[in-house]
Amino acid sequence: MKLYMISAMAENRVIGNKGKIPWSLSSDLKRFKTITYHHPVIMGRKTYESIGDILYGRKNIIITKSDKDTTKAEILKKYTSKLSTKESQLALQLAEIDSKHKRIQDEENINGLKAQWNPEVYVCNSKEEALETVGGLEASYKNKHDMIPFVIGGRQIYKMFMSMADRLFITLIHGAIPGDVRFPTIREKEFTKISDKMGGGNPKHSYIIFERHAASHLSLQ
Repeated sequence: MKLYMISAMAENRVIGNKGKIPWSLSSDLKRFKTITYHHPVIMGRKTYESIGDILYGRKNIIITKSDKDTTKAEILKKYTSKLSTKESQLALQLAEIDSKHKRIQDEENINGLKAQWNPEVYVCNSKEEALETVGGLEASYKNKHDMIPFVIGGRQIYKMFMSMADRLFITLIHGAIPGDVRFPTIREKEFTKISDKMGGGNPKHSYIIFERHAASHLSLQ
């Protein structure tokens, strides 16, 4: 199974400070959505809470030490409570519409509302269970590229999956930034930089992609 990671970090590998991202970069958030859209995303409970919502258009796999059923119920309750009564009624009504008899743009709107009303959330208690969940989702993907999972944080989850990562999508914020959470060390003997492009706007940043050496994968087997 292929597995990717995505993160923004400063040159001193800082990715967070006191539960928050210590910079504001809207272009990176758009890039994150574009890259991860349709893919399964694996995250820790704290990362989910820092995001504050389920990521629409992706299969959300959340790893926690807490009871799975209770955690999932809490997540879904929080999610649905954000919908107003009017939005909830509209979503339910549209879910009953046969989209085959609607125009293309209507079909897209209906499918979008269905997806928002039925968010895909999977709660796991371990790395192994998360990987098993990803494997079980394979049949739901027509495009096999879309089934490649992205690990999106936080620190312990990155560390947990680092030895498996085939590719790292890194937004590098130029300069050292104070923080209390760091991304794992990216070792040159394990990864090769295959892309490095400057981003626009402030803070100054670059978009970098690292790919694991084939020999490094062999050594892990």
